[in-house]
Amino acid sequence: MVDIQDKVVEVDVTVHEARIEHGVGRLFLSAPPEIRAARAGQYVMIRSLRAGGPLLGRPLTILHSGGHLELMYNIVGEGTRHLSTTLPGEVVQLVGPLGRPFALPDTEVTIIGDAGHVGTTLSLARERGEAKRPTRVIFTGTPDAAGVYPAAIHFLVGEFEATGATVDLVDERTIAEAVETARPALIAAGASDGIMAKVQAVADRLAIPGFVALQAPMACGVGVCQACVRHFRDGAMRIICETPIVDLAAPVFAEGGRHG
Repeated sequence: MVDIQDKVVEVDVTVHEARIEHGVGRLFLSAPPEIRAARAGQYVMIRSLRAGGPLLGRPLTILHSGGHLELMYNIVGEGTRHLSTTLPGEVVQLVGPLGRPFALPDTEVTIIGDAGHVGTTLSLARERGEAKRPTRVIFTGTPDAAGVYPAAIHFLVGEFEATGATVDLVDERTIAEAVETARPALIAAGASDGIMAKVQAVADRLAIPGFVALQAPMACGVGVCQACVRHFRDGAMRIICETPIVDLAAPVFAEGGRHG
């Protein structure tokens, strides 16, 4: 279970702006200093206080946008559908910051991500961009038969480019070849299990170190419910809400799976 520290707060905050862009939800909120100080890889549990909303919060990665807290999310279930109807001026409840941040060197890092896990990877790209640290992004998607990527993918690529990172858009079916060609010095990733299984295999073979932000169904956000269990190569099963950021070589990834 997560060791809740004094820096974790539960607070009601006001939404200043709410957008839906290409199917991606974005909330801009005021936040107390404890949450504004969060680093890439940390998250909050957010719960709408409107009548009819889910009882439990939803975990969303913390992004910083000027003086505000930004939360970016995919609309995939009841909780995020409810959040997507949030209007400016509404009050939501936050618990956080939770989890531990990425601990990366100042040298070049290659971020690997997809649309389903964009919050964590974009948070890291923004943090590194603000610190002027060299960053490359390999962003994956699936084009149509004509080789055209959805507008949402181009929108997210633009968000990464705005951080100052060098961005390569890669067909997720060829992610292994892309990583092998790039031969990054260090990987920081957040993507589906199907993608991560391929990335991990290349990293193993080429001895490329790295970290990955895992995801799993998360109900309470602090480990009590034990819903966020992931399997690891050493045979262990661990809850990941305490620290979703783990060594790239450690987890078991089910190729074709959705978690990452």
